[in-house]
Amino acid sequence: MTIAEEKLTNMDEQSIGFKNFEYLAPATVGEALSLLSQTGARLVAGGTDLLNQMRAGAISPQYLVDLAGLGLNYVREDGGVIKIGAMTTVADLLASGTVRRDFACLAEAAAELGAIQCRNVATIGGNLCSAVPSADLAPPLLALGAQVRIADQNGDRVLPLENFFTGPRQTVLGANEILVEIQIPPPSPPTGTSFMKLGRRRAMTLAIVNAAALVSLAEDGHTVATCRIALGAVAPTPLRASQAEAILQGQELSESLIDAAATLAVGNTAPISDLRATAAFRREISRVLVKRTLLEAWRKALTAEEHLQIGDLAGVGPHQPHTPGMRQANNDRPAPGGLITLDINGRPVQVKVKPQALLVDVLRDQLGLIGTKKGCGTGECGACTVLFEGRPVNACLMLAIQAHNKRITTIEGLGTPENLHPLQKAFVTHGAVQCGFCAPGMLLAAKALLDQNPNPTEREIRSAIAGNICRCTGYVKIVESVKAVARTLGPESEMR
Repeated sequence: MTIAEEKLTNMDEQSIGFKNFEYLAPATVGEALSLLSQTGARLVAGGTDLLNQMRAGAISPQYLVDLAGLGLNYVREDGGVIKIGAMTTVADLLASGTVRRDFACLAEAAAELGAIQCRNVATIGGNLCSAVPSADLAPPLLALGAQVRIADQNGDRVLPLENFFTGPRQTVLGANEILVEIQIPPPSPPTGTSFMKLGRRRAMTLAIVNAAALVSLAEDGHTVATCRIALGAVAPTPLRASQAEAILQGQELSESLIDAAATLAVGNTAPISDLRATAAFRREISRVLVKRTLLEAWRKALTAEEHLQIGDLAGVGPHQPHTPGMRQANNDRPAPGGLITLDINGRPVQVKVKPQALLVDVLRDQLGLIGTKKGCGTGECGACTVLFEGRPVNACLMLAIQAHNKRITTIEGLGTPENLHPLQKAFVTHGAVQCGFCAPGMLLAAKALLDQNPNPTEREIRSAIAGNICRCTGYVKIVESVKAVARTLGPESEMR
C-alpha cells in the first residue's frame, strides 16, 4: 500500500466532513434522468451550495449525479429567444456578450454573486434550484420575464420562472425532473434594466435585499409599454411587485410616480427579522432599491445605454480571453475504483480517491501540497484557492473526483525559493505578507487576473481578490504589489 493509499484509507467520514456516497457522471440528460429515477439521488451542478449543506448535515444523499458532462453550458439565440443552459456558470454569464449587451440587469447580478472563485463554479441552474429567497439571479430573471424548461423521462415542460419557486429551498421540480434551460424573450427597444443589492459587504455576502427592474417605453419614447419589478430576500420566495407594476403600466414616468410605485412594492413583501437585518429595515430598503432600479432602468431606456461595460465590477477586462465550461469535456468520467488523473503544476498525477474526498484534502493529505491552506471550509475565506483550468476556485468546495483530467495549479507551481514568481517578489518587496496563511490563495487569484487582464484597474484588482480574506496586513500593500507587477507587463503579455 502506498502512502497516498494509506492516507485515503484513513480518511473517515468525520475527517472528510460528510457521509459516504456514490458519485455518478452521466453523459446525457436522458442518462441523468434514468439515474435520478433509479436511485433517488441528488443532483450536483456547481456544488457550492450542495456541499455546504452536506457538510452541515442538512442532507446526506447516497448518490450524487454530476451534471457537468451534459452539454448544458451555453448562451445562444433561437428564434429570437435567448436560451441559457442550466449548467452555464455565473462567470460564463458575465463574460457573455449577449447577456452584457441585452440583459444588463442579469450581468449586474452575476457580478454581485459571491466572489470570482464562486462565480467560476456556481451555475445559473444551481442558483435557481437552491431556491433561497436571497438568490441573486432570480430577481433579474423575473424582471426579464424568463421561463424555465424542465425535463423528465416523458418529455419537457416550460413554465414562467415566477411559478417555479414554491417556498424557501422549494421548487416545482419533481423528484425525477431536471431544470435544463432558462429562456429569456428579447426586449423591445427602447428598454432599460437594472439590478441592485444591499449586503453587509461588497463581496461574498448574501443579500439583505436585492431588486431588479425592467422598463420598456412605447413608440412615443415616454409612455411605459412594459414594466416588471422583482425583489429578493423579502419573502419566502423571490417575487414580482405586481401592484407597483400596475400603476406604472401605460403611464408617462415621473419621479413622483416612481416614488408611489416603490411604496406600493413594499406591500408585496413579507420580510423576516434575522441576523442580517430586521423586517422593518428590509421593508424600507425594498422601497429604496425599487425606486433606484426603476430610475436607472428608465434612464437606460431613454439614453439607449443598456449595453453594459461591466469590467470594473467583476474583473472581466477587455484583455480577458474566455473559454466556457471548465468541466464540460466528455472524457471527465473517472476510472473504475476511484482512480483519477490530475495535471498538477504541469505534471500528470494518478491518485485513488474516495467519492466524498474534497480537492483540498487530496492536494494536502495525499499529494503533500500543503501550500493550499484549509481555512473556513465553506468557500468564504479563499485560503484554499487553486487555479482550475486557469481559473481560481475554492478547493474546499470541489470534489477531487470532479477534477479528473483537469489542469490544477497550486502555489507550489507558481515559483520556487530560488526563482520566485514576480508576484511573490512583489509581495515580499511591498511587505504584503505577515503570517502568510492567506498568501497562497491571494497570489493565485492575482495571477489569474493578470494572466487575463495585464492592465487592471485598482477596482478590478480588488474585485479579483475579494474572495480572499487577509486577517493581518489589510489589503493596501497587497493591491500595491499586484499594481507593481501589472506595470511591468505589456498589453499583450501573459504571465506564466
